[in-house]
Amino acid sequence: MKVEKGSQDAEQDKLSIPIRMLIGLASLPSMALAFMLVSAIIDGQAAGIGAFETLYALVGFIAFYVALSGKKLF
Repeated sequence: MKVEKGSQDAEQDKLSIPIRMLIGLASLPSMALAFMLVSAIIDGQAAGIGAFETLYALVGFIAFYVALSGKKLF
Protein backbone atom coordinates (compact mmCIF):
# COMPACT_ATOMS: atom_id res chain seq x y z
CA MET A 1 0.00 0.00 0.00
CA LYS A 2 1.42 3.36 -1.03
CA VAL A 3 1.25 6.21 1.49
CA GLU A 4 1.33 9.79 0.30
CA LYS A 5 4.17 11.91 1.55
CA GLY A 6 1.89 14.73 2.77
CA SER A 7 -0.10 12.45 5.08
CA GLN A 8 3.09 10.87 6.39
CA ASP A 9 4.49 14.30 7.31
CA ALA A 10 1.22 15.18 9.02
CA GLU A 11 1.42 12.06 11.18
CA GLN A 12 4.95 12.93 12.28
CA ASP A 13 3.86 16.45 13.27
CA LYS A 14 1.22 15.18 15.68
CA LEU A 15 1.82 14.37 19.34
CA SER A 16 1.54 10.79 20.52
CA ILE A 17 -1.63 9.62 22.26
CA PRO A 18 -0.08 9.26 25.79
CA ILE A 19 1.32 12.81 25.61
CA ARG A 20 -2.03 14.13 24.42
CA MET A 21 -3.77 12.40 27.32
CA LEU A 22 -1.34 13.92 29.83
CA ILE A 23 -1.85 17.40 28.38
CA GLY A 24 -5.61 16.88 28.48
CA LEU A 25 -5.54 15.79 32.12
CA ALA A 26 -3.28 18.70 33.05
CA SER A 27 -5.70 21.14 31.41
CA LEU A 28 -8.70 20.02 33.48
CA PRO A 29 -8.05 22.37 36.45
CA SER A 30 -7.79 25.29 34.04
CA MET A 31 -11.07 24.31 32.45
CA ALA A 32 -12.70 24.17 35.89
CA LEU A 33 -11.36 27.67 36.59
CA ALA A 34 -12.77 28.87 33.27
CA PHE A 35 -16.17 27.49 34.28
CA MET A 36 -15.94 29.33 37.62
CA LEU A 37 -14.98 32.55 35.83
CA VAL A 38 -17.99 32.30 33.53
CA SER A 39 -20.16 31.60 36.56
CA ALA A 40 -18.76 34.71 38.30
CA ILE A 41 -19.46 36.83 35.23
CA ILE A 42 -23.04 35.56 35.09
CA ASP A 43 -23.49 36.36 38.80
CA GLY A 44 -22.26 39.90 38.20
CA GLN A 45 -18.95 39.54 40.03
CA ALA A 46 -16.68 40.24 37.04
CA ALA A 47 -14.76 42.91 38.98
CA GLY A 48 -13.29 40.23 41.25
CA ILE A 49 -11.62 38.34 38.40
CA GLY A 50 -7.87 38.88 38.19
CA ALA A 51 -5.60 38.89 35.17
CA PHE A 52 -3.75 35.76 36.32
CA GLU A 53 -6.99 33.80 36.58
CA THR A 54 -7.96 34.83 33.05
CA LEU A 55 -4.53 33.93 31.69
CA TYR A 56 -4.57 30.56 33.46
CA ALA A 57 -7.97 29.74 31.98
CA LEU A 58 -6.78 30.78 28.51
CA VAL A 59 -3.74 28.51 28.78
CA GLY A 60 -6.12 25.71 29.74
CA PHE A 61 -8.14 26.22 26.57
CA ILE A 62 -4.98 26.18 24.47
CA ALA A 63 -3.81 22.97 26.18
CA PHE A 64 -7.22 21.39 25.63
CA TYR A 65 -7.04 22.30 21.92
CA VAL A 66 -3.57 20.75 21.67
CA ALA A 67 -4.79 17.60 23.42
CA LEU A 68 -7.75 17.22 21.06
CA SER A 69 -6.03 18.09 17.80
CA GLY A 70 -2.55 16.73 18.54
CA LYS A 71 -0.92 19.65 16.75
CA LYS A 72 2.39 20.97 18.01
CA LEU A 73 2.39 24.71 18.65
CA PHE A 74 6.15 25.14 18.47
